[in-house]
Amino acid sequence: MKPRLIENGRCPADLEQSIVTWLEDLHRSDETFYQMMSLELWSIAQTMDEVIPGFWGKYMHNRQTIVQQHIRERQNRSVQTSKRSEGTIQLRSSPRHKSRRSLWGVAE
Repeated sequence: MKPRLIENGRCPADLEQSIVTWLEDLHRSDETFYQMMSLELWSIAQTMDEVIPGFWGKYMHNRQTIVQQHIRERQNRSVQTSKRSEGTIQLRSSPRHKSRRSLWGVAE
């Protein structure tokens, strides 16, 4: 017989602790990955700045322009979405299913 992972709606303490430990390890790995990516980007930019003087300044200017463009596009999308939904609630059905009942396999 297999041991039960959940009894009375609760996980055993050792399983719960191992999940917490696993999540903490995953978070540390994720942070390390982003730190390494930042270091790689900086080293590439530093090398390029030595090869092509002014590269870093041009890169940062282009990055700032792209970020501002992205922010404007997101603001425009949110304004359009809010205008469409003003005063009405629009419900869409799934194209594959006629109703929620059929989605869950309940006979109509």
